[in-house]
Amino acid sequence: MTDSYVEQLPAPGLTGVIRTVWIQQTGASAYVQRHLPTRGVELHLPIGPDPQLVGPLTGPIVADGSGGVYPNFPDPDFVD
Repeated sequence: MTDSYVEQLPAPGLTGVIRTVWIQQTGASAYVQRHLPTRGVELHLPIGPDPQLVGPLTGPIVADGSGGVYPNFPDPDFVD
């Protein structure tokens, strides 16, 4: 499978409550994802695990896709 990321506008009936929809596909290994605070709430709907309501973030974080979250990024000990 090829990794991909697509960001798009929501369906017309949802534009008043949803700003963007994004779909990310990754392989079997964990993928490091940086999350920046946008003052919004995110609904994560992974295939398999339970959905997660995230935010609003008060600072940047790094997540590895497996459920591991590293708050207070950038951490000088974190190696990408």
